[in-house]
Amino acid sequence: MPVAVAPFAGAAASDFAYRASANLLWLNFSSWLLLAGLAAGAAALAARLVAGGRLPAILLAAALAVGTVNFLFHLRDGWTAVVPEGLILSIAGALLMIAAAWAGRRA
Repeated sequence: MPVAVAPFAGAAASDFAYRASANLLWLNFSSWLLLAGLAAGAAALAARLVAGGRLPAILLAAALAVGTVNFLFHLRDGWTAVVPEGLILSIAGALLMIAAAWAGRRA
């Protein structure tokens, strides 16, 4: 699960960088990081479902749902892809993924 936490946190950080600079490079970084986080998160969810633990699986599924919506927002073009919805969704997805990792550590 930590493999999925890093891209989600990186996407939030690159969204902050895009908001500060409006450089499209940061928007592309966010999109790729979200895609990597979704792939790693799907693998982590499959492993969590096999291993058990209801709370981590629910948090992980919620993070993936928010990440999927966020990825769709990031497919838009320019400033409206990130500010304000994309940034809010990136933060929410990262926090949910961190909470899922924390709950999975305890389960």
